[in-house]
Amino acid sequence: VPLTATWQDGSLRIFGEQLLVMGVGVWDFVCISVRVTKPSDTLVIVASSKLEGLKVVQHVPREGLKGLPIGALKFDGVTVPKGDVLIEGDGLAAVLEAATWDCLVVGAIAAGIARGCFDRAVQYAQQGDESGKQLIQQVAVCHQLAEAWSNIEAVRSLMFRAAACCDAGESIRRLGAAVKVMAFKIALEVASLAKSVTKLHGITSDDLVERLLRDIETLQSLEEFDDVLLARTIPTSLFGL
Repeated sequence: VPLTATWQDGSLRIFGEQLLVMGVGVWDFVCISVRVTKPSDTLVIVASSKLEGLKVVQHVPREGLKGLPIGALKFDGVTVPKGDVLIEGDGLAAVLEAATWDCLVVGAIAAGIARGCFDRAVQYAQQGDESGKQLIQQVAVCHQLAEAWSNIEAVRSLMFRAAACCDAGESIRRLGAAVKVMAFKIALEVASLAKSVTKLHGITSDDLVERLLRDIETLQSLEEFDDVLLARTIPTSLFGL
């Protein structure tokens, strides 16, 4: 938690800089977690974008996901009233629980990117080269495409199972984490495979596959949460650690 805060006259004074915040400049409120030194705990608060001392210090340039503004927020002694504190105490546990919903959403995006790359790869693999031969007739290429399809369907099935559990009111903390971890892994693998197939046809960097690959890499850089999911969320749910 990069943000720190202290209690002062019944309000929180927040200091620090939060990097890679999605939606900067278009939101009215932001939900953040801060570490309070005394007493030592983590709080989850909701802050208005119009608070004095809250500044957008930069917009991060990137190649993918251009419709999603990303930047850094600087909290220079921002004062937040106690009434805006959503959760006191073990805020990290609450953040991880809330992240379960994010896991499903982001996992679905990654699965969609994987399917888009797969469809594009099949399209080019079925085209003939100068000699009239199709790439898909090569055993190695055909095997990789079949494996990619199997992995995509496995991730989609896991995602639908997690969604069904969510609709039934069951906890999806473990399944949501698994969806996100696997979806990112498969999306990167399929996007790299599709890039290899399209490059054999001399496709330029403006092709859909190149854009989708940049999108998944950008999304992964914004969602650096897999280590936490693998080190805490899944083991805690599975083994009670």
